Order: sequence, then structure tokens, then C-alpha cells
Amino acid sequence: MMALPWPAFVLQRRINAPLATLEALVCDHDRIDAGAPIALADAGLSAEFESRFGLVFPPFGVECTSWRATVAGRDAWRTEHLEVELNIWSRGATELLVRPVSTRPHRWGDRRTARYFRVAHASADALAVMFDRHARQVAHAAAARARYEAMVEQNRWPGAVFRP
Repeated sequence: MMALPWPAFVLQRRINAPLATLEALVCDHDRIDAGAPIALADAGLSAEFESRFGLVFPPFGVECTSWRATVAGRDAWRTEHLEVELNIWSRGATELLVRPVSTRPHRWGDRRTARYFRVAHASADALAVMFDRHARQVAHAAAARARYEAMVEQNRWPGAVFRP
């Protein structure tokens, strides 16, 4: 049996978008709600949200609030319950953390540890892709709006009004 310390079970991904950009997706309950599926790249695995994202306030101030949800990841036989958290990494980036819901993962056997890491890595990668794709769509829409407004301002389309 392999003995791993608790921090070894926490997976981390960086999303190159500010947390404020991702909050629109996190609050969209049509796309992310309890029971909403997560598209995993590994064919033998599936995952879905067990809960909506909720705000988590740290004890040291509201500037570092984060969003947290739980995910159920499954292989052919068992379910692993994961906690997903979004935090501010920097001004232009967001941190995605995935960790087990269990309080004692260091006591797991080799099979369960391997299953957890397989499900957790696949879920973290899929969530990072989902959030990155959303951030790119938001950036693309903002750039298109800026180009349109610049053309209207230059009187290329006199009398045009932007309607989002």
C-alpha cells in the first residue's frame, strides 16, 4: 500500500481567464446544475455535478471568496465523490482545485487510490476545458462587440444601434 500525504490528493489546473469571466458560467443553472453531465475524454468514465456551485467565504476576508461544488465521477464499478473549487490565481487567471470528499484518503488501498486519480484527473481536465472554452467565447463576443462599436463610431454604418 502506498502512503500519500493529504496534499498529494489535491489536483490543480490553471484557467487563463479571470474568475469574474467564469462566474457567469458558474451561476448558469441551465448548464451547471445538480445532475448535469461532464464530458470526459476517457471512454470508461462518466461524471456529473452533484450540487450547484456555491460561494465559500474564507475566514480571513471576502476578497478571496471561491466557488465550490461536488462532482460524482464513476468508472464501471464505483463512484468517487470529488469537491471542485474555483479560486483567484492572479488578476487574469483562475485556479481549479479537485480533491476527494473523503476525510482520510491516505488510508485508501492501491486500487481505490488509482481509481480516484483516474477519475479526478479526467474530471479536472474536462472542467478546465469547459471553463476555458467559455472564457474564449466571452472574449470573442466582447471583441466582436468592440469591432462593431468602432465601425459605428467611424460612421461606416450611420444610424446603427448595437443590440446585444
